[in-house]
Amino acid sequence: MNTFKNKPIFLHIAKSDVLKIAVTTTLTFVILHFIRITLLIGGEETAFFFANMWNKICLPPTLTKLLYQPWSLVTYMFTDMSFMRILGNLIWLWVFGMVIEDLKGMYHVLSIYLIGGIVGGFCMVAFTTFYPSTPTTYFAGGLGALIAVAIATLIYKPMYEVWFFGTLRVRMWVIVGIFILLNLVSINVFTLSMLSMVLGGALVGVAYNFGLSGLFEWTAKKFALLGGYFSNNENFILKKEHKLRLHTNKTVPYRTIFVDESKIDRILDKINEKGIQSLTEQEKKLLEDYSKK
Repeated sequence: MNTFKNKPIFLHIAKSDVLKIAVTTTLTFVILHFIRITLLIGGEETAFFFANMWNKICLPPTLTKLLYQPWSLVTYMFTDMSFMRILGNLIWLWVFGMVIEDLKGMYHVLSIYLIGGIVGGFCMVAFTTFYPSTPTTYFAGGLGALIAVAIATLIYKPMYEVWFFGTLRVRMWVIVGIFILLNLVSINVFTLSMLSMVLGGALVGVAYNFGLSGLFEWTAKKFALLGGYFSNNENFILKKEHKLRLHTNKTVPYRTIFVDESKIDRILDKINEKGIQSLTEQEKKLLEDYSKK
């Protein structure tokens, strides 16, 4: 029986911050709706779900409540009950994020998204705390984080051209302008507290390009180390040696070779990152033997 290998399943997800965010947000959406429906079938009121689960992962309205659930500064940006809003946000994230991801590499978009969401969320809670007359409620959604990525991309490459439908070329500053305009058109659903979140996220986008770029580089490297640890099967699955039988022209018809598949995984990763010319003779020989399996 074949052992489980995570690389074929998560290869593309591991190499894209946008996909990481999309998968996390989508899974959260599915799990929350599954729990809510299960509770309704079990006879629980909708208020029970919101009071005991939803509010625990959403952004609270005051700093005092935030002290009792600090994790919500992260979880709220991956939480939303509207599928269409999630889909719209992820499309915008793909448009903005692919520029930084292509030109800067992995984990930069994830760093901007998380830091932007945390700073934006804190600004919102601080505003509603010091201005209690503002309507307060629990908030969920990736608006602040998305604004951070949009502004970071705008400042980094304002003249970058994005192709739509194969023929239409639109510069990045136009796309960001449309995105901001569409959000301002819905000003009737905005409150001053939400605008404070937008400003907090925008400041993070500015800081990515001016002043705090070193912080984002450091964060990206830490995420890279963490991703490397979790993507290595050796950390979670016991090593298993597989026998390979290779035909030879000698009197002995077969010879048995033991190959650690984790070594093959590392060789393939090295090829993806640096090219096949970076392999040593020993690595080339091991890959050649493995290919004859």
